[in-house]
Amino acid sequence: MPEMTTPPSALSNREQIARALDGSDGLLLGVDFDGTLAPIVPDPDDAAITDSARESLVDLAKHPRVTVAAVSGRELSDLVDRVDIDGLVYAGNHGLEIRAGETTFVHPAAARQRAQIRHLSERLRDRLTDFPECTVENKSLTATVHVRGSDHAARVASATETFVAEAENDVRVVPGKCVRELRPAVEWDKGAAMELLAEAASDGYRPLYIGDDTTDEDGFRAVQPDGVAAKVGTVAETGTAADFELREQAAVPRLLDWLSEYADERWTSERHDSPSRQQLRADDLRDTEDEFVVRNE
Repeated sequence: MPEMTTPPSALSNREQIARALDGSDGLLLGVDFDGTLAPIVPDPDDAAITDSARESLVDLAKHPRVTVAAVSGRELSDLVDRVDIDGLVYAGNHGLEIRAGETTFVHPAAARQRAQIRHLSERLRDRLTDFPECTVENKSLTATVHVRGSDHAARVASATETFVAEAENDVRVVPGKCVRELRPAVEWDKGAAMELLAEAASDGYRPLYIGDDTTDEDGFRAVQPDGVAAKVGTVAETGTAADFELREQAAVPRLLDWLSEYADERWTSERHDSPSRQQLRADDLRDTEDEFVVRNE
C-alpha cells in the first residue's frame, strides 16, 4: 500500500502524468460524482454535474481509446440520471451495481441484502427522529445517513455505528465525507469496481481515477502502481494514497480537457464523432465476472 503523503498538483505536473500513461494502448478513466463531477452542496438532491465537466466527459467518451466510468456511492439509477452521457460505464453503490450499455450487473451478496438494508433504514429513521436535519437514504443495495450541516454530526454517526453493530447482521458501516454508509459486509468498494473494469477493459489500457472522498481512497490504491490517482480538494491530516491533487472541484474539467488533448495527440487518427463501438461492453464484464447477477434493461 502506498505511503500516505501530500501529493503534488496534477495540473502543474501534467508531463509527469503523460509519462505515466505513455506506452499504454488506451485509457480507463474512473471519475467520482459528488465533489468531483459535481460540486458539494448542502442538499445531496441538488447536486448536478457542471456544464464544463459534462462537456469534457462527452468529448472523452467519443474517443475510441478512452473508456470512461462514472463511479459513485449513489444508487445506479440516480447516478445515470444525473450524468446522462452516452458511451459511459456507470458504477453505482460503490460498484455493487454496474451498467454497461443496456445491461446491469449486481453483486450477488448485495442483492441478497436488499431487504435487510431496507429494514435497517426504516429502523434507523425512527432512531434519529430527534435529528430531523439528518436523513437516512435507502439506495436499495446500500443506505446513507447524511449528517452534513448538523450540529450533532458526530453524535449521529456514533449512534449509527452502534445501532448497526447491535443489530448483528451482515451489514457494515463505512465512514465518508459527512455521511455514514450502510453496506453489505462484503469485500467490495470503488477500488474493487475499478479493478474489475480494468480487467474487463482492452489489453494495454492504463487506469486513472479521480475522486474527492475517503471512499475514493480504495479507487486510488486500485489503479496503482501502473495507473494514476488524483485527489480533489484539500488533503486531510491523514493524507491520501493519490499520486496528485486538484485543489478544488472547478479544476477537474481542466484535467479532463487535458486528458482529451492527450488522447487526441496520442491516437489522433482514431477520433470519431460518436461514442466508440470499442468502448467496454457488457460482454467484456460478463466474461470477467460471471458471478454477478445480470439484469437487462
